[in-house]
Amino acid sequence: MIIQPYIENCIKHAFGEATVIEGMIQLHLFWKDEKLLCRIEDNGIGREKAATKKSEQKHKSAALSITAQRLQLTSSSLNQKFYFEIIDKKDSNEVPTGTIVIFALPYKNSLDDKSNNS
Repeated sequence: MIIQPYIENCIKHAFGEATVIEGMIQLHLFWKDEKLLCRIEDNGIGREKAATKKSEQKHKSAALSITAQRLQLTSSSLNQKFYFEIIDKKDSNEVPTGTIVIFALPYKNSLDDKSNNS
């Protein structure tokens, strides 16, 4: 439920028009610095061009901001540091080549709870 809005956003905005011949979305989940991180990368049109197209639409989606708030609240309730980053990929000519979204997934290790309660 947390990752889905970001994947959907890639599909809808990065590949909403036939400008990318071979669209790519990569999803990576990995441990780093004792955090479970999610990295979503696409080779779409980039946020700037997607924002231009989005401004032409009447529907304003709040899914991404709501999901980021949910991540922040859940991280806080589990006493974990919140991490969220969006990187605009560009080639050597500063032409957008996609987007990378990285965020920490809040988690609770049930094994830690069991060992602390024993």
